[in-house]
Amino acid sequence: MNRWMISVTACATLSLAVAAGMAPLGEASQQPAGAGAAAPAKKATLLDKLKPLAGTWEMTADGKKQVAIVSKVTSAGSVYCETMFPGSDHEMTNMFHMDGDDMVITHYCAMGNQPRMRCKGESAPGVFVFTFDQGTNVSKGQPYMGHLKLTIVDKDTIKHEWESLVDGKPGEHKVTLELSRKKD
Repeated sequence: MNRWMISVTACATLSLAVAAGMAPLGEASQQPAGAGAAAPAKKATLLDKLKPLAGTWEMTADGKKQVAIVSKVTSAGSVYCETMFPGSDHEMTNMFHMDGDDMVITHYCAMGNQPRMRCKGESAPGVFVFTFDQGTNVSKGQPYMGHLKLTIVDKDTIKHEWESLVDGKPGEHKVTLELSRKKD
């Protein structure tokens, strides 16, 4: 085989290995030190504390129990998603995820805006306080949800305390949802 054919064959082999996500020939048998050892433990995050909340949550309104939130973990475990008042005219969605060491929520509101709030850590065990960070469709003089205090009372009881803002100042809307896990 001449030099040109050897070069073409080597380049083709390397290209196929890269395309397949494999190590080039000659490196496949070389394993890094500690290969086969357990992967390092994943750092626990604030989001990990919300994941066990996945399920259906009820509240009592006008003397009747009703479904208030249906939640799930999605996006390969990187997002905790809540659907508030599912199927109603004022259905809303909350998406929680990590941004570095902070947990953020984007609240897709029935008012047509999407405020984003940030939590830097638990203010007490099981208490997460989210404050307004930024938002879309947030108009001057119009209310938007800008504060959420989420409290995990126990595995079957949570509390949402929402407060609106107008131009960065406290607004008129304050809503508290006391929720219990729906039992089948």
